[in-house]
Amino acid sequence: MEGLAMAAAEVQNPRRSLARAVHGVFYRILLFYVLGILVVGMLVPSTDRALLQSTGTAASSPFVLAMTRVGVKVLPSVINAGVLTSAFSAGNSGLYGTSRILYGLGLRGQAPSIFAKTTKAGLPIVALSFSTMWILLSYMALSEGASTVLNWLTNLTSILGFINWAIISWTYIRFYHGLKAQGIDRTQFVYWNRWQPFPAYWALIWSIIIVLFNGWAVFLDGHWNTRDFIIAYINLPIFAVLFIAYKLVRRTRMVRPGEMDFRSNVPPPDADMVDASVGLEGEGDGQERRPEETMPAARGRRWRTVGRRATVWLF
Repeated sequence: MEGLAMAAAEVQNPRRSLARAVHGVFYRILLFYVLGILVVGMLVPSTDRALLQSTGTAASSPFVLAMTRVGVKVLPSVINAGVLTSAFSAGNSGLYGTSRILYGLGLRGQAPSIFAKTTKAGLPIVALSFSTMWILLSYMALSEGASTVLNWLTNLTSILGFINWAIISWTYIRFYHGLKAQGIDRTQFVYWNRWQPFPAYWALIWSIIIVLFNGWAVFLDGHWNTRDFIIAYINLPIFAVLFIAYKLVRRTRMVRPGEMDFRSNVPPPDADMVDASVGLEGEGDGQERRPEETMPAARGRRWRTVGRRATVWLF
C-alpha cells in the first residue's frame, strides 16, 4: 500500500490512477489474503506436524499442505510457483521503494546529495545501485554461521516495517487534523475514506503494541536472552537518536494543524489532463491525425494497457 504513495510522482494522472489502484489493492488483499487464509485454515489443522518441520523449502507452507491434502498433484507445484513469484514481486517492490526513498531524501537534503543523481531518463541510478548492493547479503543464507546474522537482519527490518506503519498512521492523523483546522473538505478529493481517522488510529495503536511486545518472551522467568532482547528492541533507541538528532541539528519544530501548507507545490487538477494525441509513453507530436491512422496505434496501446494492468493486479 505504501508503494502507491511513492509511485505517485512517476505515474500519469496520479489523482485518477492512484485512486483506482487503492481500490484494487483492497480487493486483492481481500481475495489473496483473507479468503486464502480462510480456505487454508479449513483444510490444514493446527496440529499438523508438517507445519513445524524445517525443510528449507516451501514444503511446510500451509498453502502447499492444503493443496497436497486436496489430492491434485499439480496444485503444490502451482503454489510453489506462486510463492516464488510473490517473493520476486516483494523484492522488486522493496527495491523500488528503497531507491525512491533515498532519492527523495537526497533531494530534500536529508541524505547525501549524490543519491539525487539521475540518468537523462530520470532514473535515480545512484540510489538504485546503492539499494541493489544490499541484495548480495541474501547469499549469507548459504552459510550456517552467516545465516544467523541474516536472520537478525530480517528480524530487525520486520520491526522497522511496523515502526514505518506507525509513522505513516501518525502522519495521516496529523494531515487529517490539519485539513479540519483549515476548513478543507476532504470529501472533495479524488480519493477519501469515510471511516478515517479511525483506521489510522487502529493501525497506529496496533503497530505500537507489536513493536513494544515483539520480544515479550525474554521477560518471562528463566527465558532471558540478551541477543534476542537486542534484536527485538535495538530499533527503538536507533529511531529515537536519529529523530532527536535531526530535530537538534536542523532546528525544526512540530507544525501546528492550522499552519500546515496544503497548497504549495501541488499541481492543479487540470495538470492531470493528457493530450489525446500523446501516447501512454509520452510519444506524439500533437498533430491531428485521421481516425484510420490512429486506430492501429490506439489498439496497440489498449492491449499494452490491459497487459500492464493485469500484471499489476496479479503482482
